[in-house]
Amino acid sequence: MGNRRVRRLCENRSEREDFRGRNFGIDLIDRSNPNALIGLLQSTFGFSGFRANQEEVCRAAIGGRRRRATTSVAVTGSTQHPDTYYMGAADGGVWKSNNDGTTWRPIFDHEPVASIGAIAEAPSNPNIIYVGTGENDPRSQFSLGDGMFKSTDGGKTWERIGLEKTRQIGRIVVDPHDPNRVFVAALGNIYAATPQRGVYLTTDGGATWKKVLFLNENTGAIDLSFDPHNSQVIYAAMWATRRPPWTVYPSSNEPGSGLYKSSDGGKTWVHLTNGLPAHPGRIGVAVAPSDPDRVYAMVDASAKKGGLYRSDDGGATWKLMDTDKRIWHRGWYFESITVDPKNENTLYAMNTTVYKSTDGGAHFFAFRGAPGGDDYHQLWINPSDPSHMIL
Repeated sequence: MGNRRVRRLCENRSEREDFRGRNFGIDLIDRSNPNALIGLLQSTFGFSGFRANQEEVCRAAIGGRRRRATTSVAVTGSTQHPDTYYMGAADGGVWKSNNDGTTWRPIFDHEPVASIGAIAEAPSNPNIIYVGTGENDPRSQFSLGDGMFKSTDGGKTWERIGLEKTRQIGRIVVDPHDPNRVFVAALGNIYAATPQRGVYLTTDGGATWKKVLFLNENTGAIDLSFDPHNSQVIYAAMWATRRPPWTVYPSSNEPGSGLYKSSDGGKTWVHLTNGLPAHPGRIGVAVAPSDPDRVYAMVDASAKKGGLYRSDDGGATWKLMDTDKRIWHRGWYFESITVDPKNENTLYAMNTTVYKSTDGGAHFFAFRGAPGGDDYHQLWINPSDPSHMIL
């Protein structure tokens, strides 16, 4: 394939230097079938002419909707190796750093899919990494996934472990004490009603899966959060959404979204409603590790109902803490929240800027980024040392 040849040139620094300032012509990409190449450039990359400059071709070949690995919607770190981090790009695969993010290397390039929606390391075994493919931020342009993948050697090799038809995966959580027990939030096909959506559970490391929370063919799962002290307690955010062809930017919110809780490891679920909006959109949920009765939910809803909600009784009741649009607006694209593992009153909200609260969500201030929009999607904090983070 010509695109693979261009990808190699773009990713190899020494070769790329040789072509600086030149144009990539048809002869460089695919001499054998120029007509096919023209069609590829026009239909896939949006090029209208016979030739494209180096920057355009490299961006298309290795960049997804922007450049390769610049739009990251999934990050995690290693609890046992504090210098090690992973990130997943919207259409650029999985990357790993072993030096606190100073340098990164791609570790997923030989797999058949590049769109990443979720990453999780098994806390009890840092060699086990789970990756859910299919980005979870359904803009007007986004890439589809191809199920779940697993590595047992820290990302050196990968194995496909099912859920291929879920298409978009929002979150993965691994039992802190059992690396084979994994929950997956599958958003599913956002163009059509399908049964391959909801919350899935494996207890054998991905050899088999069981759908443990399914509402209907229009409602998928977008977020999950464990009680870190009791992995039988899990919260799941369900989202009914569509990407209709007539919308340019936001996806739609359909009836059926909501927040659910299981206290028996996913066998039964309770719909949490007391104090939450009756008709929410996308929801981000997070349990405070230092106080598992403290649960936060960032809710996309109407102007007077959207914002940060807090529960101090394990989800039984909720209170609206802050309606500032800066922390929840464009909820279909953001809504992720992270709680400091040592302090239940300190939390972070992901949006065009990272916002921080130190008073339990009553007030937020800009912590990282510019108001113009750097688009932060996820924050991971090392549970042993909160000064170690990755955005």
